[in-house]
Amino acid sequence: MNLPLLLGAFFGLTAVAAGAYANHGVDPDDVEKVMLAVRSQQLHGMVMLVFGFSSYAPLPNGLRTKMKISTGLLTLGILLFSGVIFLKYFLGFMALGFLVPFGGVTIMLGWLVLIWAGFVHGVKARD
Repeated sequence: MNLPLLLGAFFGLTAVAAGAYANHGVDPDDVEKVMLAVRSQQLHGMVMLVFGFSSYAPLPNGLRTKMKISTGLLTLGILLFSGVIFLKYFLGFMALGFLVPFGGVTIMLGWLVLIWAGFVHGVKARD
């Protein structure tokens, strides 16, 4: 099983569904708030697809490990950021709204792991 590929595809699918619902089933005043969650989920789902496809390429083990860590952080961040926004505006479930900023921070941590990977596993110039 290729977890990043599965997660990326799942997040892509559900982002499209959430975007469609937002444009037809959410109060017009709230559509832009929901679409921020949709766009964030789409972008980070695509990053996970790249991770999933790159698992078929020869990469250093340390880089693979950092990509797995980033996948975990991005997944948690999407669930806390986009997922909680969807719960609020689709189901009226407001109790977890305080988690949205933690989701954003978790997504940023996922990107920081990739920055770290870039420094540690940078491509060397070829002669």
